[in-house]
Amino acid sequence: MLGIPLAGAAGAAVAGRLTRMRHDVVLGGAAVLLAAAAVLHVAAGIAVVAVSYALYRAVLVVVDARCQERITGTARATVNLGGRRGEELACFLVYGAVGTRPGVRRGHPHWTDRGRAQPAAMTGGGGVS
Repeated sequence: MLGIPLAGAAGAAVAGRLTRMRHDVVLGGAAVLLAAAAVLHVAAGIAVVAVSYALYRAVLVVVDARCQERITGTARATVNLGGRRGEELACFLVYGAVGTRPGVRRGHPHWTDRGRAQPAAMTGGGGVS
């Protein structure tokens, strides 16, 4: 799981190379990759999530830099802080939407405790021998 934040840092580091690219296309590509990772259900999906996050972070850095360039005056910090709070609010709304889906709390088939030993009563076995 350390690879995802590292990929985000790498995406932020190379963000300067994206200044001439269309950000909606890059962000759309990141969204498609994230959707593909959700469908894969395999370990390779984590790598796809990492690439998606790197693209997202690269676009975020470029957009933040452009925002800093365009806002002038004493309200610059306040406007940027308001934008960050909006971003965080959207993130928590997505977390809430995912967390309240049926099956998530009850154990979605792909998110269950696979590999964990089941109690004897559930496996039909007797007691501890």
